[in-house]
Amino acid sequence: GAIPSVPDADVNYAQPWTYTDEQQLFGVVRAEMDFSDVVTGWLAVGARDGEEENVLANPSAGASGVTSAYRFDNARVDQVISADAGLRADVWTGEIGHRLVASVSGIHSESDNAYAFSNFAGFAGDLNDPFAAPQPAADFFVGGDLDDPGKTEEVTNSSFALADTMSLLDGRVLATLGLRWQTIDTASFDYNTGAELSAYDDDAITPALGVVYRASDAVSLYANYAESLQPGQIAPASSGGVVIVNAGEVLSPFRGEQMEAGIKYDGGNYGVTANLFELTQPNAIVVGDRFTDDGEQRTRGAELTVFGEPVEGLRLIGGATWLESEQARTQGGLNEGNAAVGVPEFQASFNAEWDASFLPGLVLEGRVIYTGEQYASADNTLEIPAWARFDAGVRYSFEAQGHPVALRARVENLLDDDYWASTGGYPGANYLVQGEPRTVRVSVSTDF
Repeated sequence: GAIPSVPDADVNYAQPWTYTDEQQLFGVVRAEMDFSDVVTGWLAVGARDGEEENVLANPSAGASGVTSAYRFDNARVDQVISADAGLRADVWTGEIGHRLVASVSGIHSESDNAYAFSNFAGFAGDLNDPFAAPQPAADFFVGGDLDDPGKTEEVTNSSFALADTMSLLDGRVLATLGLRWQTIDTASFDYNTGAELSAYDDDAITPALGVVYRASDAVSLYANYAESLQPGQIAPASSGGVVIVNAGEVLSPFRGEQMEAGIKYDGGNYGVTANLFELTQPNAIVVGDRFTDDGEQRTRGAELTVFGEPVEGLRLIGGATWLESEQARTQGGLNEGNAAVGVPEFQASFNAEWDASFLPGLVLEGRVIYTGEQYASADNTLEIPAWARFDAGVRYSFEAQGHPVALRARVENLLDDDYWASTGGYPGANYLVQGEPRTVRVSVSTDF
């Protein structure tokens, strides 16, 4: 069946005491240096420190509009630091050009968490006749101290990569060969005692292959294949009102694969790109009251992108994506072959920019986004409807005391439509994410 349409955004159906408080502090420093005409090096370091506190109620609605919800409080503190460094050199061996790249990277993250639930039996509500519900006590299922959350997750990833992009036949063929050695070290800790619950340390060498054939100045054919080692998920304390018995267990890393082939035409004033692709990724599932990594999500798709400037000052770009996703390798064949949750079969977008002739520097913008139906349950019995959103904006560029300045204003969801934007979250939870109401964004940017 279909998920009920999203309620009127002017009415707070999520209960009047629901709130979110989020703070983020981040920074990035990047430097690049040319050691010679053919050798370039770079170094980048980034860090993020974030705090989040929530008091939430996520209602489940029946066909009649009657809802049931329980309270969920959580506090989270994240600290992330990453670094990337490398060298790039352009050399020739006979008639073959080489772009050699060697790079190292690493990322370390720590997460402090605490949670508290009210009784999973929930409290009643009604989409068609909303009313304020008293705030239930969050004392039924508790982990950690909300005022002082302790460390529950720690992840360290590092990698070393080598790649060679060769230029053959006077540049008509570009072939890339690459290898990446990647290590993953993941650990989880008890919410209350801080004791280590589970850990996983693994490494792998993964390849990357690619080729581009320039059939003409305007037409190129390309294909690539890549593998990656992806960290295993950590079993949550609960999912969809079910207490997970293996909470905190670190699931095994997963080797993902991606294949792609396509064609690109660029005629200068207009062009088109079309490609086919296939990728696999982990699809953790909840079986009974256990969080497992038996699942795999396979996605095949096709993309079409068009762009151009049919008349001077009018720029257009649009694209469409067709997806076919399925659940595979599921435990006991549960939902085997069903479509994955939250993956629409069709998506499209179209953007237009027009340089206003009556005022130099003024650009008017318009955009439409369409997303098809998405299944909201692994058994494919529930789905959210398709939606479309219209945006409009304006950009004005000028110089002030020798510095370029750009003023931007955009209205998103111009028609103020109500819709479910996406579905997903932890397996078994299948959250519904409501689309933002009409939103105005204004920004100023300049270069010094």
